[in-house]
Amino acid sequence: MSTLDPTDKSRIKSFGSKKSHSILKSVSTFIWNGETKEFMSRTVGSWALIIIYYVCLYIFLVGFAVGLFKAFLWARIDTKTAFLRTEHSLIGTTPGLTIRPTPEEENHYLIEFTSGSNGNWQEQVRILEDFLKPYEEQIGLNYINPPCDFLAKSPEKICKFDIGDLGNHCTKENKFGYEQGQPCVFVKLNKILDWTPIPYTKGDELPADMPDDLKQHIGTTDKEHAVTTVDSKWTELRAGPKWIGSTRMIWLSCQGKTPNDKVNIDYLPFRGFPAYYYPYRFIPERFTPSPLVALKLDNLQPGKETKIHCKAWAKNINHDYTTHLGYVNFKIKIHESKSEEPKGNIEKT
Repeated sequence: MSTLDPTDKSRIKSFGSKKSHSILKSVSTFIWNGETKEFMSRTVGSWALIIIYYVCLYIFLVGFAVGLFKAFLWARIDTKTAFLRTEHSLIGTTPGLTIRPTPEEENHYLIEFTSGSNGNWQEQVRILEDFLKPYEEQIGLNYINPPCDFLAKSPEKICKFDIGDLGNHCTKENKFGYEQGQPCVFVKLNKILDWTPIPYTKGDELPADMPDDLKQHIGTTDKEHAVTTVDSKWTELRAGPKWIGSTRMIWLSCQGKTPNDKVNIDYLPFRGFPAYYYPYRFIPERFTPSPLVALKLDNLQPGKETKIHCKAWAKNINHDYTTHLGYVNFKIKIHESKSEEPKGNIEKT
């Protein structure tokens, strides 16, 4: 085997050292060339022009994208309301009815609970408290959602629904009547943007299938009163312009679905929904309340499932039993709680 002599080894070592030095010098010269005053093969002026060019390019691209997006929003979306309205909406031109508390099994709409201090009505009360919380938060905020009346309503005004008008029974302080076995069920119309009701008023030809008690109610409603109520203290509060002209209503009828479904129903605060809440308008980041009717149900037979049928009435509300428009059905079943066991010790004799 041949070996390198010391002279060859020295030459190889010298060559490698020179090559490494040459590479380092080339890299160093590429990064900064002191003779030509260039940084990475470009002068300071050249780099400045490149940086300015790309900054301007990206500013233009970002501005162009933002401009296209704003043009799309301006052309497609009304900032004061949603785009789909009345016949273009998913619901169409006839609103449906919704109830609260909504049962867990919405398809069955069965409200079932046990009344009394030992009852299991707490879940229904919780659902109603959560449902009414946005209405309670309106209190004292008249500058956002002012109160309205039948005499005047600005076309752009969003009216406040005052839950104080519901009286003393259908309140969270009274457990909405569930502990007493006289439960309250809240009814509201589904919202359709820009939909305006055409009410039935006194003297109109009323539909043949409208319940007789509602026909009589519409015929006897005068300019001062919309409904009567067993709460005499609340009745006294109805004096004043707020209630004048109260025949302009989307009327509501609720009754047992069959002759065997017997129940007494009081409507609070009106027997329907005041027309001054309509047309409904949507304003972003503002609570836009739907008017409510609280049904106070009484004389329900314990242990019996009672079916209740509710319909909204206006000249431009159609009742479609295939699409569930203009009406709602629900069932309610009350169980009486067992008597409370006597407290304390009982002495045996």
